[in-house]
Amino acid sequence: MPINRATLNLLYGLRLETEADAAAYLAKQAEPCETLRTSEDVVVSSVGRDLYERFFRGYTRKQWGLDPSQLDKSVAARVPARTTTDDRYFTDKIQAMPRQGFTRMFENMLDHPKIRLELGVDFRATW
Repeated sequence: MPINRATLNLLYGLRLETEADAAAYLAKQAEPCETLRTSEDVVVSSVGRDLYERFFRGYTRKQWGLDPSQLDKSVAARVPARTTTDDRYFTDKIQAMPRQGFTRMFENMLDHPKIRLELGVDFRATW
């Protein structure tokens, strides 16, 4: 994520060379929707059903515990699909990833002696 021109070329064996090429391809895949109500509507109307199924549906269900058809359009509206080869989620000038990934970073934090992990606890009960 995000979907970009390199994703399209690799996934579909295409040779989209410019932003205009990628925009035209996505426009052909898009399924116009008269009224955008759900996250599914937003994605399918911008990148088409195949990319929705391959990238967004399962991810969204895992992230939110709901099918995109149950989520407001604002949730998916912030997820970019790019016609460039930029694969960064955010376009901030300075970005970084943990050297060994986020999983290892959180494992290290949870393994710290000053951090106590408590599962199955209602956080409101401690306030």
